[in-house]
Amino acid sequence: MKTTRLLIVFSLIFLCLFGVCSCEKLPTLAAPESLSVEQATLTLSWDGVKDARLYTLSVKKDGEEAKEFIASKTSYSLVGLEEGSYAIKIRANGKDGVSVDSPWSEQITFIRDKEPGMVFTMINDGAAYEITSKGSATGNIIIPDSYRGLPVVSIADKAFFNKSDVTGIIFGEKTNVKSIGAYAFANCSYITSIALPENLEYLGSNAFASCRLLAGEVVIPGGVKEIPAHAFAYCAQISSVKFSEGVESIGKMAFTDCTGIKSVKLPDSLKTIGDYAFAVCDNIEELTFGKNLEAIGNYVFSGCPKIAKVTIPDKVKTIGEGAFFECEALAEINLGVGVEVIDAGAFHSTKIWEQNPGENEVYVGKWLIGMKDTSALTLNIRPDTIGIANFTFVNNKSLVDVRLPGSIRIIGEGAFANSSELISFVLGSGVEVIGQQAFISCKKLANVFLGSLDSNNNIEFSSLKTIDSYAFQECSNLTSIIIPSSVEIIGSYAFKDSGLSAEDGVIYAGNWVVGYADDISGEVTVKDGTVGIANYAFYDCESLGGIKLPSSVKTVGRAAFYDCSALSSVQLPDMLEVIEDYTFYRCVSLKLFTLPPLLKSIGRSAFYKCASSASLKDSDTEGDTFIIPDSVEYIGDFAFYSCSIEENIAGNMEYYGIDEIIVGAGVKSIGANAFYSVSSLKKLTLRGGVEAIGEKAFYKCVSLAEIDFGDLEENSLKTIGVKAFYKCESLTRVKLPNSVTTVSDYAFYKCITLGSADLGNGVTSIGNFAFYGDWEIKNIYLPTSLKSVGRQAFRNCDKLESVILSSGIEVMNKHAFYGCDNLTIYTELSSTPEGWEKHWNSSYRPVIWNCTLSEDKDYVISFEMKDNGITNKNETNTLSAPVREGYSFGGWGTNSSTEVAEFTMETLPSAEVGRKVFAIWDELAAE
Repeated sequence: MKTTRLLIVFSLIFLCLFGVCSCEKLPTLAAPESLSVEQATLTLSWDGVKDARLYTLSVKKDGEEAKEFIASKTSYSLVGLEEGSYAIKIRANGKDGVSVDSPWSEQITFIRDKEPGMVFTMINDGAAYEITSKGSATGNIIIPDSYRGLPVVSIADKAFFNKSDVTGIIFGEKTNVKSIGAYAFANCSYITSIALPENLEYLGSNAFASCRLLAGEVVIPGGVKEIPAHAFAYCAQISSVKFSEGVESIGKMAFTDCTGIKSVKLPDSLKTIGDYAFAVCDNIEELTFGKNLEAIGNYVFSGCPKIAKVTIPDKVKTIGEGAFFECEALAEINLGVGVEVIDAGAFHSTKIWEQNPGENEVYVGKWLIGMKDTSALTLNIRPDTIGIANFTFVNNKSLVDVRLPGSIRIIGEGAFANSSELISFVLGSGVEVIGQQAFISCKKLANVFLGSLDSNNNIEFSSLKTIDSYAFQECSNLTSIIIPSSVEIIGSYAFKDSGLSAEDGVIYAGNWVVGYADDISGEVTVKDGTVGIANYAFYDCESLGGIKLPSSVKTVGRAAFYDCSALSSVQLPDMLEVIEDYTFYRCVSLKLFTLPPLLKSIGRSAFYKCASSASLKDSDTEGDTFIIPDSVEYIGDFAFYSCSIEENIAGNMEYYGIDEIIVGAGVKSIGANAFYSVSSLKKLTLRGGVEAIGEKAFYKCVSLAEIDFGDLEENSLKTIGVKAFYKCESLTRVKLPNSVTTVSDYAFYKCITLGSADLGNGVTSIGNFAFYGDWEIKNIYLPTSLKSVGRQAFRNCDKLESVILSSGIEVMNKHAFYGCDNLTIYTELSSTPEGWEKHWNSSYRPVIWNCTLSEDKDYVISFEMKDNGITNKNETNTLSAPVREGYSFGGWGTNSSTEVAEFTMETLPSAEVGRKVFAIWDELAAE
């Protein structure tokens, strides 16, 4: 009985407890919100629900029953869905005994487009797609305008290369494709048609090469500037090509062996045609050139036997080797007035060789291009002849005496090369250019008169300006020659191994220095009356120790003293105006000397690696200053590249060389790499005329501590080039002229001691990494003119404390202030502008919004606390005070006239919303 009563009691207790528990209602989870589909990845995502265990997705396709899927995260891939329209909703699943499932979320509609089968790769920082492979697509492939909500803008290199199951390519009506890569459709031997997209801008080499069944007309859109090499080579079924205005060049073999083309009409925009571009297009009958064509390459129309007539436009300067070779029907050729070069065999095996049966000489227009009978002893040159084509009489074994009429202006390359019997040659009054190798190996040539002759066989008049390289090389019987005063250039080795003899180790051709003898040594004085030094005249003359040039010298040629490793002293004439490219290249012993006062330009690599170890280490040269005179207008690329000596002494680097460079007021441009790694340079002075400092102009000038840009108000400098002062590790201060608008990428990269940077008031663009790693900069003034700040522009400026950003900045790229761990940013803006990259402040530095700035916006007047008044205010390191030149910051007051601080930088975040505070500025005492 007692046991029974106990059971009843326990049962009643259990029932009571059960009743109590069942009466407590479990919480219902909130429905998921913010459902959205990322089109690029087809990923469904939503906001997480607190305490949710899992999520159930209801996915209903139109006309079908809903299906449910379970997700353990707040995202779910929809890639596996078939094409169609879907209604999607989600609920959060509760935990047993803790919470109840949520209601269904609001329903969204998702359209699953049909997959085109190709492989798409995201490019342009996730803004577009590129087709990188054919994938499973076959047959007539449709290139979509967009894919998963983003434009398809390009087709990658080799995307469809060698795919035999592709029969056609169809671009959308409003296609976004602007680029078709190299070999993109090459060797797709079953493609029968292609309509290039109207927006196309770039076509890669071999893009459609060997598409042997590609037929019909190909239209080149106007946005394509260049048709590259082999673009449509071996597309034998193409019937015609329509070139839109805009095409400027046609590359090598672009349409070679396109045997179906019958007519070619080239646009006025076209400037150049590359080698073999239309070679072996053996059905071309009509050929029309645009009026702006400048150059026809080698063998461009060779093997086109049906072309009967050609009109060469007036702007064409060069007709390449074999350009119309074996155009067997070509009988009429109208040359434009601008032709300067007709290369070897340009019109060989055409009908013009059969014309004028009573004449031995063959002409195209007013150009002499050959002889039908090469055994003839004389030339009957027409009095209106203006040029002799390249290699016209090469290897001639008959000509002995040649006299040219005054009408001829040009003797082409190799025109009389190896004419074994040629003894005498009279140039005539009109020739301006003797081409390369024009008389090379004419071993019997003894008498050369470079102009018209008077009755006493003296030169009466000459128009000759250029004797090109190797022109009289190996003319061993040529012992003397008179160079007319009109000559401006004598090319390299023009008289090498000729019969000209040396005087005191120097070989002269008339009043020009053209070479040197093997026994030359020490210091050489060029004789008075010499007017020019030929190109490469002293090339690799290792024994030349010094050179003195008389005042009569007007020209020192290209690379005249190239690699003269012992050359230590140079005396240039005062009247010299140009130091040509490579003049003193690698003259490693060359000591400093004074540049001529009338010098106008210093060429590319003119003093490349000129640095004398002996002289530069001399204590007397300490403080050496190199002055570029005001007359100089141009300093070429690599002009003074690495003109210094570096030496590691007991672990310390020592630098010897030029200590200061003064760039004259006339210099307008400093070329790329001009003073690259002049590691001894301590001070640079620019006298205000320079408009652009080129890329890497002062790259790794590690001793450069001071730059004087001249008058900061009256200045011409606009651009600081890419890496211009890269790793100038001793530079402590930069004050740019107000004229500067562009500080390019990496301009002051890792100038690790740079503590002060004044950008002037005209800078509009600061490039990527421009001030990266400039550790000592504490504050920098960004002018109101500034529109764009590049990627990581101030990265790792870890002492930078204060920056003001005005509302005029339109573009702020990502990581602009990354690693600036002590920085506080002040701005008149109230929020991040639309044009700023979302990761611009990726180090989460504090930003104080809603500031009122001074009229010139270079210091803070006040700040109003709003809901977003200070972002990232709790980040590591305290807020840094704003700065104002000539003042110290005294805190924040509650009215504009107060001198008592009510807020410090530490307490400023505690100001209530709506509070306006004013910066207190205490003027510093004048030093």
